[in-house]
Amino acid sequence: MKISAIQTGFALYKEADVIGRCGVTPTPKGADITALSVLSQWRRKGYGSYLLKAVSYTHLRAHETG
Repeated sequence: MKISAIQTGFALYKEADVIGRCGVTPTPKGADITALSVLSQWRRKGYGSYLLKAVSYTHLRAHETG
């Protein structure tokens, strides 16, 4: 799995396919998560939690160091 930044937030890839997305809007104190989606065939397997935790950690670290 790989998470990449995209224009509207982050995308979760499994091999070459995007299986999830997390929309993020920057705020003065970090960011707001505006959307979280995982393709139906990949739901209930932990991918949404994985994506949310990774995005939250990324923004927390950026806020602490920025």
